[in-house]
Amino acid sequence: MHKVTEPIQYISDQLLAQIAALCKTLPKVVVVGAGPAGLNLARGLKGHADVTIVDGKGYHELNSGTLQTFITPHHGKKVLIDYRSIPDIGKVINGKVVSVHKGYVTVDNGAYTGQWDLEYDWLVLAPGSSYADGPIKTFCSSAEERQAMIQQEHAKLAAAKTILVIGGGIVGVELAGEVVTKLPGKRVVLLTSGPRLIADKPSDIGGRAKEFLERQGVEVHVNTRVTKTGEGEYVSTIGRTFEADVVYMTVGGTPNTRFLEKGIIPLDSKGFIMVNEHLQVKGLHNVYAIGDATDVKETKLGYLAAGHGRLTALNLIQRFQKGDAAAQQAWIPFGGFEFLTGQAMLFTLGRADGVSQGWFTAWLTMMGPDGWFPGWLKAKEQYTTTTRRGLGLGEPEADGHPLVEAT
Repeated sequence: MHKVTEPIQYISDQLLAQIAALCKTLPKVVVVGAGPAGLNLARGLKGHADVTIVDGKGYHELNSGTLQTFITPHHGKKVLIDYRSIPDIGKVINGKVVSVHKGYVTVDNGAYTGQWDLEYDWLVLAPGSSYADGPIKTFCSSAEERQAMIQQEHAKLAAAKTILVIGGGIVGVELAGEVVTKLPGKRVVLLTSGPRLIADKPSDIGGRAKEFLERQGVEVHVNTRVTKTGEGEYVSTIGRTFEADVVYMTVGGTPNTRFLEKGIIPLDSKGFIMVNEHLQVKGLHNVYAIGDATDVKETKLGYLAAGHGRLTALNLIQRFQKGDAAAQQAWIPFGGFEFLTGQAMLFTLGRADGVSQGWFTAWLTMMGPDGWFPGWLKAKEQYTTTTRRGLGLGEPEADGHPLVEAT
């Protein structure tokens, strides 16, 4: 009998272990915001946590491709992604978090269910940022609504004779480059209040961008701060008037943290969430913040937000397994590339040109002008395709819920 019962006992132990693993309660992680930071975090926690994402939109927008959609609306098929198409992100709740408390957040689903409380063991805040005005970073409840807005912007651009871009940062420079190279014949005016374009980067970066844009016919005005005086009309501090058929405001980006102003989350004077080097919210052991809404001193870019999410997923897994004594990895501003160049970035200037800094800069310099690389990567839609693959997606037609191309 001993020879018979021993293997049966062995099998029973294996089954018990499997049952115990299946019945083990995973830590509840609530993620506020489904941008690149929140989605990369959720995917990184697959199998390690019970993840619930709360976001007011029913779709994810690849912001790196947004400007291209205004020029080429069908590009929205790649840029606007139904959450149901993205694998391994847990549960997504369409609603707004209106307040944060210890152990739970209050969610508002509007007329559908009203307000209710969602409990968490761990909370990750990734609400992103937005511009005060304009269609570049704007809220739409559905992908169809956003696609309709993109079509409207395309029609406005097609009919416009003069386009005014206010803001000389990366977004403003990319937008001016998109318009002047893909919609020839338009008068494009770019204003910046700073002494040069992309003023927070080394001077040669902004200098190269200005040289390219002016060569394409863009009117670039530095040290120019303006005030709106009418529809499509702005006046500078020295009295110069700028009029345009279409105006794009690419300055004044603010964190989407108004819902945190009264609560347990510490904010700085500009509304950014205060975090330590591990992206852990200061003073709270089980709350993290990632993406554009943090007070990390770096340019707010999508690939950096995604990096925040991936790093925080690794740190959370360590803490799930080892508790508060777990060693956490620190976030190095600009994605950990400081040991190479101090900062890493790239941006496009129209169809096939661009500027890159960091990563491959030394290698590209040896080969010759490096403008082809960011132009190829982003303007040729390689960056959008690569970002989609990072979310487990193929081309739009292969997704479970593709968007219908607007006509």
